[in-house]
Amino acid sequence: MENLARIDGMVESMLRDSRACGAALAIVAGDEVVFARGFGLRDRDANLPMRAETPYPIASTTKAINATLIGMLVDEGSVQWDVPIRTYGLSSS
Repeated sequence: MENLARIDGMVESMLRDSRACGAALAIVAGDEVVFARGFGLRDRDANLPMRAETPYPIASTTKAINATLIGMLVDEGSVQWDVPIRTYGLSSS
Protein backbone atom coordinates (compact mmCIF):
# COMPACT_ATOMS: atom_id res chain seq x y z
CA MET A 1 0.00 0.00 0.00
CA GLU A 2 2.96 2.31 0.55
CA ASN A 3 3.73 2.25 -3.18
CA LEU A 4 0.10 3.07 -3.98
CA ALA A 5 0.43 6.27 -1.97
CA ARG A 6 3.22 7.43 -4.32
CA ILE A 7 1.10 6.97 -7.43
CA ASP A 8 -0.69 10.33 -7.10
CA GLY A 9 2.53 12.30 -7.44
CA MET A 10 3.83 10.11 -10.26
CA VAL A 11 0.67 10.41 -12.36
CA GLU A 12 0.33 14.14 -11.74
CA SER A 13 3.96 14.60 -12.80
CA MET A 14 3.36 12.54 -15.96
CA LEU A 15 0.29 14.60 -16.82
CA ARG A 16 2.24 17.81 -16.33
CA ASP A 17 5.19 16.59 -18.41
CA SER A 18 2.99 15.29 -21.24
CA ARG A 19 0.62 18.28 -21.06
CA ALA A 20 -2.32 15.87 -21.01
CA CYS A 21 -5.39 17.21 -19.27
CA GLY A 22 -6.40 13.96 -17.56
CA ALA A 23 -6.01 10.23 -17.15
CA ALA A 24 -7.62 7.32 -15.32
CA LEU A 25 -5.65 4.52 -13.74
CA ALA A 26 -6.65 1.14 -12.36
CA ILE A 27 -4.39 -1.44 -10.77
CA VAL A 28 -5.66 -5.00 -10.56
CA ALA A 29 -4.11 -7.76 -8.46
CA GLY A 30 -5.60 -11.14 -9.20
CA ASP A 31 -9.33 -10.54 -9.51
CA GLU A 32 -9.38 -7.47 -7.29
CA VAL A 33 -9.14 -3.80 -8.20
CA VAL A 34 -6.73 -2.48 -5.59
CA PHE A 35 -6.54 1.09 -6.92
CA ALA A 36 -8.76 3.12 -9.25
CA ARG A 37 -8.64 6.87 -9.59
CA GLY A 38 -9.05 9.68 -12.08
CA PHE A 39 -6.46 12.44 -12.33
CA GLY A 40 -6.77 15.89 -13.82
CA LEU A 41 -9.67 16.93 -16.02
CA ARG A 42 -11.92 15.05 -18.44
CA ASP A 43 -13.14 18.32 -19.95
CA ARG A 44 -10.82 21.28 -19.67
CA ASP A 45 -13.32 23.85 -21.01
CA ALA A 46 -16.03 22.83 -18.53
CA ASN A 47 -13.47 22.15 -15.76
CA LEU A 48 -14.90 18.66 -15.18
CA PRO A 49 -12.71 16.27 -13.18
CA MET A 50 -11.55 12.90 -14.48
CA ARG A 51 -12.94 9.98 -12.50
CA ALA A 52 -12.09 6.29 -12.44
CA GLU A 53 -15.51 5.67 -14.06
CA THR A 54 -15.04 8.21 -16.89
CA PRO A 55 -15.60 6.44 -20.23
CA TYR A 56 -12.92 6.84 -22.90
CA PRO A 57 -13.82 6.99 -26.60
CA ILE A 58 -10.96 4.72 -27.64
CA ALA A 59 -12.27 4.02 -31.16
CA SER A 60 -9.82 2.19 -33.44
CA THR A 61 -7.26 1.55 -30.74
CA THR A 62 -9.32 -1.53 -29.86
CA LYS A 63 -7.76 -3.24 -32.90
CA ALA A 64 -4.29 -2.92 -31.38
CA ILE A 65 -5.58 -4.01 -27.99
CA ASN A 66 -7.20 -7.13 -29.48
CA ALA A 67 -4.06 -7.98 -31.46
CA THR A 68 -1.96 -7.65 -28.29
CA LEU A 69 -4.33 -9.89 -26.32
CA ILE A 70 -4.34 -12.52 -29.07
CA GLY A 71 -0.53 -12.36 -29.13
CA MET A 72 -0.52 -13.03 -25.40
CA LEU A 73 -2.74 -16.09 -25.96
CA VAL A 74 -0.32 -17.30 -28.64
CA ASP A 75 2.62 -16.81 -26.26
CA GLU A 76 0.94 -18.92 -23.58
CA GLY A 77 0.10 -21.63 -26.13
CA SER A 78 -3.69 -21.28 -25.96
CA VAL A 79 -4.09 -20.44 -29.68
CA GLN A 80 -1.91 -20.39 -32.79
CA TRP A 81 -1.62 -17.63 -35.39
CA ASP A 82 -2.08 -19.96 -38.36
CA VAL A 83 -5.08 -21.98 -37.14
CA PRO A 84 -8.60 -20.83 -38.10
CA ILE A 85 -10.45 -19.45 -35.06
CA ARG A 86 -13.41 -21.78 -35.68
CA THR A 87 -11.05 -24.65 -34.77
CA TYR A 88 -11.19 -23.57 -31.14
CA GLY A 89 -15.01 -23.59 -30.89
CA LEU A 90 -17.10 -21.27 -28.75
CA SER A 91 -17.70 -21.45 -25.05
CA SER A 92 -21.09 -20.49 -23.61
CA SER A 93 -19.66 -19.80 -20.17
